[in-house]
Order: sequence, then C-alpha cells, then structure tokens
Amino acid sequence: MIVSCLVSVLLVCLQFPRLATQKASPEVAEWQVPTQALELRVSKGLGSKGYNKVRVSLIAPNLDAASDFNFTYRQQFKYRWTENYLHSALLELSPGPNTLTIAGHQVVVSLPEEDSGIRGVLWADPCISSRWVRCSFGETFQTFSRGHQMLNAAFTDPTLDFFGLLGDNFYDQTGELSKDFFSKVSLDVKRRFWLVVNGNHDNWICGSPGCGSADDNFGIGQMQYYAMDPVASQLLGHGEQGMFSFDVNPDLRQKWNTFQNNATNHLF
Repeated sequence: MIVSCLVSVLLVCLQFPRLATQKASPEVAEWQVPTQALELRVSKGLGSKGYNKVRVSLIAPNLDAASDFNFTYRQQFKYRWTENYLHSALLELSPGPNTLTIAGHQVVVSLPEEDSGIRGVLWADPCISSRWVRCSFGETFQTFSRGHQMLNAAFTDPTLDFFGLLGDNFYDQTGELSKDFFSKVSLDVKRRFWLVVNGNHDNWICGSPGCGSADDNFGIGQMQYYAMDPVASQLLGHGEQGMFSFDVNPDLRQKWNTFQNNATNHLF
C-alpha cells in the first residue's frame, strides 16, 4: 500500500444490526482524568450475541482505573504496547441514549433503533508522521492537527452514530502516535460506536511480511487499543470476561515474516 496523507473521509448511511441501560455505581472514581483524555472505546457486540450487546472499554495507565464502573475485564496489554491497561465490559443497552458513569464522567452512549439507518465518518490510511514510514504530505496537509479538528467538529452533530478507521491506522509501531492523536480527540467522538480494522502496515510497519522484524506489531497492540468485540471473545469460553486469544506469542515464535496473531481477534 502506498502511504499517502490525503485524507479520505466518507459520510455514510448503513443498516445497523441493534442495544439496555446499565446503572453506574454511585461511587466516585479514585482515578481522575480530564474529559478529553478519557480514552473511551465503544463497539457493537458481536452479532451472534444479540443486538442490544455493546462493548464499552477504557484504555488507562493502571489496573485500578475507573473503580466506579463494573468492568469485567481488567488486564495489562499483552505482548505489545504493554504500558497500557484495558478495562472492558459487555453491556446490555437499550435503543436510545444510555447514561454511564465512568471515571467520574457522565458518558452517553446512544444505540440506534434496530434496522434503522445510521450515519458516520470513515477514515482510511491516516498518515500523520514520518516516524516509521515515509509520510510525504503529512506536514504539507497538516493531517495531524486537521485530522483531530475534523473529527471534533464533525461529531458535534448529534445525528452521527459511528467512527470507522479502515486500516493502516496512523502507521504506528509503538502506540505513541495513536495515543498522541487521540489525546486531542473529544469525548463526543469517543462515545460513539467505533469500527476499526487491521491493515497490512498494522501488522508489519513496512507493509509486507518480507521485511518483518521483531519490533512489528502484528495488530496485537491495536486490537487491545481499539477494543472491538471479536469472534475470539465468543470462542474462548470465558463468558463476558474473555476478549482475545493470546495463543500466538510472537516473541516465542519469532517468525517475523508471517502473521503472528490469531485471526479471530480481528473478526467482529
């Protein structure tokens, strides 16, 4: 794939397959974070789990974050981007607005009616830095600043339902570029449904297995950072507490020119 900083953004209307309000604990969270810095992730539950299932997740710097919310999965990232911790729960939500309290913040997650049309923003191949790949026009077109400004402006529209990243997500090997970018993105974006897919540069930063290395990601950091509700979560047999299969440890296998992940982690 040729790296380009030209931003492709589509406003789309789709059929959204269907979510019941979880009452948040009245306790005040010990971990405090500014609203915009709240790294919230909302994704649709795997279709076979039922329309009303919604996965709500939080990326945090420690295991004890957001004690005011009943996250059933609290784990440090494995294998890649391990400075992060993922807190997640599969909820039963109702169509319409659902108010949750997470880390002391009121978060409204709105589930469209089943079989209704939805609207959102799709962004493919966002290139914001030449740190890992050649990003020829990143500075020329100011894709870092204009990218988060675009999202923050677009999602002031209450009729938008989702945000999609369609692969080669910031060409980021270590997670630092992603973290920097999303620290500038508003909670209005993060509380919408996310749809994030894995691209070739998310597996091997060079874009091809032939030039793979021990530093490559194989989508492992990204799958935890974006927290979809993958097929793996249903195959593990751990109910709502399981999310991913970590049966492939790339640092043990050391076959850098092959896909070092379980494919069910990227199907949702």
